[in-house]
Amino acid sequence: MHDPLSFAGIVCRPGVGAWWNGTVDKLDELCAQITRLATRNAPPTRLDGVQVFATDRVTEPLGTVTEPCLAMVAQGAKRSVLGERIFDYRAGQYLVVTLDLPLTSQITRADAAEPALFFGLRLKPAVIAQLLLDAGAAPGTGRGDTGAAIGTSDADDDLIDAAVRRLRLVGNPVDQRVLAHDRA
Repeated sequence: MHDPLSFAGIVCRPGVGAWWNGTVDKLDELCAQITRLATRNAPPTRLDGVQVFATDRVTEPLGTVTEPCLAMVAQGAKRSVLGERIFDYRAGQYLVVTLDLPLTSQITRADAAEPALFFGLRLKPAVIAQLLLDAGAAPGTGRGDTGAAIGTSDADDDLIDAAVRRLRLVGNPVDQRVLAHDRA
């Protein structure tokens, strides 16, 4: 007997499977792009405003001052701690930091078969402030808001796709030059 509330019944329902497959496909491509660009178990690779990182090792907690950034997990898992607030995020999720913050972070899931893969994008505080003003957002109204300038969320297909498209440009100096003219 078919149970419409079973996992298979929900995932295989028209429209739902397409969402799931699209997200998985985009994460697979993000993993492929990071693997192409990052040297495993080496410091993060910085590429014109973005960085990629790959490791097959779980790490000890490491404290540092984190600059404004978006840090997306393509595979594996990470934990960041601000004071007593703990932010766990995994494949398909991201952490956003909008101010310089003292964070303690550690990679919590990684191994040789499935290395942890990360995409990072440096954020400019002036751009963040303007986006908030343009959106009419007031402090303390954001999803995942903790009263601090940090939060985690699920990455939607469009955000993952933007990261993939950005990484595809690495190694294509003509396209990178064209896009660089938009920077102020």
